[in-house]
Amino acid sequence: EGTSAGADAIEAAFHRALDIAAGQGANLYRLRSAADLARHWRRLGRARDAQALLARLLAELPQARGFPEHAAVTALAEALSGG
Repeated sequence: EGTSAGADAIEAAFHRALDIAAGQGANLYRLRSAADLARHWRRLGRARDAQALLARLLAELPQARGFPEHAAVTALAEALSGG
């Protein structure tokens, strides 16, 4: 029970970070937050959710190509999809 509540609190914090970054147009922070949430979900056995989140964000942010955050998220998405 405590583990689930802790996992839920962590997930909520990552969602807040994503929302704040999106609201500020801080796309590199969106990528960082999404990567952190995806790793959290992977630990919880939610790799499909994690991969879907990253794929959606990468599609939304093609202008971020060339930045280390984009490369890291791309690598994580590929790892999650088995590639």
